[in-house]
Amino acid sequence: MIDYTRWSSLFNNPDWNSRADTILPFIPDGNSVIDIGCGTQYLRSCFPSDKYFGVDIVERPNCIFIDSLDDILFPLDITCGPKTYILLGVLEYLLRPVDLLKHLLLSGDQVIFSYTPIDLVEDLQERQSNGWASHLAWEELIAEIPGDCIQQSFQHNQQRIIVAQSPCALSSMVGQDAEFGAILSAESSKLDAAAPSSHKDDSIEDGSTLLRTSGLTKGRESIVVTGFFGRGNIGDEAMLQVIFEAFHHEYNVVISADLNGARSGFWDWYPYSSCEIIHHGDLKALTDPSVCGFITGGGALPLGFASSQKTIASALSKPTFLAGVDDTIYFLKGDSFDENFASSYLSSYSYFSTRSTRSFERIKPIAHNARLGSDWAWGLKPDERDMEQSDYICLVIREMPKSYIDHVLIDSYQRLLGYLRGLGVRLVLMPFCPEDELFVQSISAFEEVEVFRCWWNPRLALQFISLSSALVSVGRLHPIVFASKSNIPVIAIDYDFAHMDASFEPDPKILDLCTEFMIPYYSSIPSFLSSAHSLEFPFPREDTTHVNHGYDLRYQSQLSDIAEIIRR
Repeated sequence: MIDYTRWSSLFNNPDWNSRADTILPFIPDGNSVIDIGCGTQYLRSCFPSDKYFGVDIVERPNCIFIDSLDDILFPLDITCGPKTYILLGVLEYLLRPVDLLKHLLLSGDQVIFSYTPIDLVEDLQERQSNGWASHLAWEELIAEIPGDCIQQSFQHNQQRIIVAQSPCALSSMVGQDAEFGAILSAESSKLDAAAPSSHKDDSIEDGSTLLRTSGLTKGRESIVVTGFFGRGNIGDEAMLQVIFEAFHHEYNVVISADLNGARSGFWDWYPYSSCEIIHHGDLKALTDPSVCGFITGGGALPLGFASSQKTIASALSKPTFLAGVDDTIYFLKGDSFDENFASSYLSSYSYFSTRSTRSFERIKPIAHNARLGSDWAWGLKPDERDMEQSDYICLVIREMPKSYIDHVLIDSYQRLLGYLRGLGVRLVLMPFCPEDELFVQSISAFEEVEVFRCWWNPRLALQFISLSSALVSVGRLHPIVFASKSNIPVIAIDYDFAHMDASFEPDPKILDLCTEFMIPYYSSIPSFLSSAHSLEFPFPREDTTHVNHGYDLRYQSQLSDIAEIIRR
């Protein structure tokens, strides 16, 4: 409920003015400014009279009056060329702030907004006493902003401020270089805002932003870590968090990611906000004398992943690590496969380890330096939110290419949901990445299933799985790791598309981990359903205490071996 009496007052908090001052450099010359929730219209004096339009829920002189901001799908009759929408101290009071942002991003050229996420003000009673109706985490809010719209991100007191470009305006940019430049500029600006002054010597000033050239901090050794990062995949983000926490107390952690493929706003996630970030094509960064190690992994990385940066590191006698991965060459077959090359390449790493015994056994004849390691995500710690253990089944569905979606797959989903609902237990779907979420949204069978969204927060995903009664994972590996670590019953189901493609073979990584942790493995949903009648709920769970203990020792050994090599 909006407090109209409160907002009818012309009281103006000095902090509101200083907040408004911070955004002025980002508004392009010539843009018309639509100041939504304008209050005293502090910004009016900053723009020509024909370029400023105040909008408010209270009738004020020279101001556009609207009944409700929550019904903001209103057509503002302002035809004034390029537009910048401003919402400072507004979104917290709305029931549907995301709907508003999406609408405005499609209506104008630029949107500048502030928000106080629950990450910064956690006390719900305090938030409600402020009159706030929205209590989103920061990642929840920015995850809904389409495409690569975010240009700037910074913090003002307890609020985050975002400068976003309309996707329509972005599409008018010429070529990928312009789009990549906008992403890199936003990422670099964010890092500079949090960086010590020692970074400034290595930066090139360009207007109001700083484009870092080296991405490295002076005075401390650095470790470069690369993988499928910044995409919101819970498994990959979990591995990165573990690696970061293992080394950041002693070294700077530099994250090498594909900035073209990474999700917009990822630089504000943990631990990116505490790290230097470079593009995975940046070879010069590896030549910095402070770099003392290069870690690739983990996960299902193909042979040669990030080989350009790895080659530079090896050529400069810096230790390189391919750790916690699968055997990397299972898909390379035929007479043309050169085992000698693969052996030479893998042996060039200072340390190479697999995350499963089966993978180790497959690669050992080729890579004589291979060691038996672990999945990095095994070291992840769960979140500690106030959540009670209850009877629910956590369901994870991996997205599939459209070419594989047919009536057979749809029917199998419907039958699986029917079986799980028949158990009489609450069913909760957990997307493990944005693509998973979009995929299930496109399948009508999942429309009525409760969804728990946290793909930007692997710790919360681990906690949610650990409090469940059981996990059913279709096509995803890291839910199995989380459940095994938490001693939760698991049903691991793979995909089988042999009926569509005779040459189809499933990735062996899920079977490898199921074998490792003594978990029932089913090659397809129909295969599981054919034997489900013999299962009782709660699902049985083997006593794997000794298995988990052994895997934990492998994780600790992998960590200590890498740390020792780096210190040499």
